[in-house]
Amino acid sequence: MMREHDDGKFMNDARLRRGRRLPLLLVVLLWAAACGGDRTDEQPDPAPTTAVQTTAAQTTAAQTAPADAAVLEVPEGGAIQIGSLQAMTGDIGYLGVPHHRITLLAVEDYGPIMGREVSVAGPVDTLCSTEGGSAAAEVISDSPQVLGWLGTSCSSAASAAAPAVSEGLMVMVSASATAPSLTSDLAGSAGADWSRGFYRTAPNDLFFGQAVAEFVSSRLELDTAAVVHTGDIYSREMVQAFTDHFTELGGAVTASGQVDDDPDVADLLSLLAEGRPQVVFLPYYPPMDDYIVQQIRETAELANAVVVGYGAAVGAEMVLPGTDDFYLVGPVMDHSGNRSEITGRTADEVLAEYRSRYGEEPTSPFWAQAYDAAAMLLQAIESAAEEQGGPLLIDREALRSAMDATDFSGLGGRVVCDDFGDCGVGPVVLLDVSGAPSGSMMDYLVFTYNPSL
Repeated sequence: MMREHDDGKFMNDARLRRGRRLPLLLVVLLWAAACGGDRTDEQPDPAPTTAVQTTAAQTTAAQTAPADAAVLEVPEGGAIQIGSLQAMTGDIGYLGVPHHRITLLAVEDYGPIMGREVSVAGPVDTLCSTEGGSAAAEVISDSPQVLGWLGTSCSSAASAAAPAVSEGLMVMVSASATAPSLTSDLAGSAGADWSRGFYRTAPNDLFFGQAVAEFVSSRLELDTAAVVHTGDIYSREMVQAFTDHFTELGGAVTASGQVDDDPDVADLLSLLAEGRPQVVFLPYYPPMDDYIVQQIRETAELANAVVVGYGAAVGAEMVLPGTDDFYLVGPVMDHSGNRSEITGRTADEVLAEYRSRYGEEPTSPFWAQAYDAAAMLLQAIESAAEEQGGPLLIDREALRSAMDATDFSGLGGRVVCDDFGDCGVGPVVLLDVSGAPSGSMMDYLVFTYNPSL
């Protein structure tokens, strides 16, 4: 089905079915867990759960904190409890697993808070889906002892889980849920899925979409593009951010297609080909559908189009199928020389500890943001905590105020929060991955976009 878009920004639109997942797709992580080989000193990960596990001390603390308590009391001998909400299984496990591991490292680096150990409940597997986020929301509602949550890995899960965090007077900090609707339009208006208490250390997807638009328009000097999304808020909103900025720069989006689980992409290709775009932007999380890209290259009207994907593995060792004029947009992953003002650890030190403990590199490009998210939460908890002759009292609204006031140098760069929880202001990069490069992806950097809140 085709239709004229109401505001004129899209010439055509179609809701098409997504090609089924095929082997390798566009990005293969050579150091991912499935390909990492034997590990001699790996520390096993805790099994993902659908319910928060508590120790006896944590249970005691929980009994003093009803779900609607504005102040949580941690008794002597009790532990301060935070929780982990991550996509631990499925295609996006490469994000959630390292984020949970990094959280544990950050908690160790930070140490006790006012004499209380910090315990990490979970991980709760949010599956990178709305359904997973809804299930997590039930866990959140049943966990009044938890002050704050690290996660979720994906925007769809965050949109479903964040309301429970808000209602429970808790906080949640994500390292990779980047959809604009979770925070704001960066112009003073709250997003449709914004919830008080949600924060993130990754850049807003508006920056990724804007970076692609700037690159295509100013560097490549191209003025027509087609976009493809999967219907979830992450890809849909990144496509919209690109469209808005591209049209502001004088470009035209000739078609917008949606794909889901149907391997037949003939209608999608026909839609894209009709406008003969110079660029095709398809921001999927890896594994990306190399089948679609292959078909794009075999379609006469699209064979010479520039293809831009989302490099959710920017910085990792990887191999891509050879294709001309192929680029990835993503966050910077080379954080050498950066130091956390909160824990004192450098990015190189954290990476070395991760390798030693788990026998591999972190497979997420947002690993540094995950560390910063945990450090940010722990610092805010300590700022809000008060000793009361034995028990430790932590006012939940004071905790949110401390989160709002966040401003520090982290492993991923400066972390400073705006009024809607956007705290990540690191640069966004475009990489030229034409051909079949291997090695550090930062060797292929061709464009840097520096956003500021």
